[in-house]
Amino acid sequence: MQWWPGTGTVTLHDVERIMPAVLTVVVPLVATLCFIRALTSWSWGRCANLMSQEGKVFVVTGANSGLGKETARMLAQRKARVVLACRDMAAAYLAVEDIRKTTPHGELIPMQLDLASLESVYTFAQEVLADFPQIHVLINNAGLSIPDEKQAMTEDGFEMHFGVNHLGHFFLTNLLLERLKESAPSRIINVSSLLHRHGIIDFDHLSKGPLPSQKSGKLPPAYCNSKLCNVYHAMELGERLGDSGVDVFTLCPGWCYSGLMRHYNFPWYKYITIFPIAFLFMRSANKGAQGIVHCAVEENLPKNYGSFGFYRNCRPFTSPTTFSPDISKQLWDSHVLSEDTIFREVRGNKLFTKRLLTKTNRVPKWGERFISNPKVGIIEESVVDLNNKTLTTYTRNVGYTKVMSVIEKVVYRVSDDNPNWTVAVRSGWIDSDVFGFKHAIQAFGVERFRKNCSQMVLGFNYVLSKLYPLHGQNNDDGSIIQEEKSSVQGAKEKLKDAAKRASDLAMAKATPILASCQD
Repeated sequence: MQWWPGTGTVTLHDVERIMPAVLTVVVPLVATLCFIRALTSWSWGRCANLMSQEGKVFVVTGANSGLGKETARMLAQRKARVVLACRDMAAAYLAVEDIRKTTPHGELIPMQLDLASLESVYTFAQEVLADFPQIHVLINNAGLSIPDEKQAMTEDGFEMHFGVNHLGHFFLTNLLLERLKESAPSRIINVSSLLHRHGIIDFDHLSKGPLPSQKSGKLPPAYCNSKLCNVYHAMELGERLGDSGVDVFTLCPGWCYSGLMRHYNFPWYKYITIFPIAFLFMRSANKGAQGIVHCAVEENLPKNYGSFGFYRNCRPFTSPTTFSPDISKQLWDSHVLSEDTIFREVRGNKLFTKRLLTKTNRVPKWGERFISNPKVGIIEESVVDLNNKTLTTYTRNVGYTKVMSVIEKVVYRVSDDNPNWTVAVRSGWIDSDVFGFKHAIQAFGVERFRKNCSQMVLGFNYVLSKLYPLHGQNNDDGSIIQEEKSSVQGAKEKLKDAAKRASDLAMAKATPILASCQD
């Protein structure tokens, strides 16, 4: 027998000579490592509650791989209805197929959710609210880690870790909060990390990236910051919910093999170096998901932090970090979403702004079969051009777009005839994908758009007549609008009459605000 061509022949005597060394060194070493691995694995804990969750709805973000997929698998084994909220729908369907290989139970419902887009978060939430009368558990699991040098940003202009790991989940939680209250007892679970200990909440840099002083460390600073935000979110959310019946938990799933570091390109020698440590301490995705499922289904879980519970290894965990109630409140109150502004930036002497608005939607009788929610979300994007002295706004609905999609553009500019006048040019595009109703819905949308244009003109002139009444001053045609003194009882009617006369005169004689509608 030869080890390799040219290396000589190994005899039976040689084997007998090295076997004692193998038996006395290698075998005990391997046995010791396996024992340490088994002991460590036992300390991780396991969800012991196997009770059926039939009839309950669980929303799991990032459920197409890693911890999210294993969480969905274990919930399906307990006969739950699981919404797999995933960015990649192809991966979501593959996850459903993989889960079905191990369990035929439960209901798996893949739905698209991109946490890097607040518009996608809003659309997903509206679809969930329309499809599910009750939501019992929201599991904010999805997360990513990207090298800081890539300087990745979300669609709305936020640093990627902050935007996906925290802000997207913060927004989603707020959108589903009322339904969770209605479904009480219910739960909200934020998947954090032990790396929150290395995070820093600096409100000047949080949404833009880590502090310059953090970038010199070996740990991913932006990821650590976002995981600390998860804990503070749970802390303030639990405080605000009080005795509403919605319990809040956060947890560290441990160091897991979950694809979290897929965006990193480590050199081969680092894999070799880290292999012994990973063998001893790295958990499988199934092991890591045990803590998530434990917080989701275990009854009567204690909240060791008063307003919320912090768990690790399926047991209450006390973090070495001291959490400040002032920071949790400031993180919530100073949140950009509280003002509906999701993006604002100056580029090339222009101010770009993006806002999310919620308005009451007046649905006609025929539309009630398509639209059940009386509120609709509106995305407004505006550009202020200081050089050309123009304000351009674009608005579009982000809910029920298949029923009726409306895109509206308004350009405010200085009049060519008089620099003291402002011209507002308004245009709109209406579309629908409802089979058999498309043209009828488009006609309805156009007619409502025309009425809105007329109401906008009347509204502007009503305000003008109230703010700048004309007392005996001659207009271009010599006509006079006088505001008469009247009794309190007749003031409202006469003011409306004055506004009507001012509006008629404005449309005939080029008032300070001109508006034109384009279909």
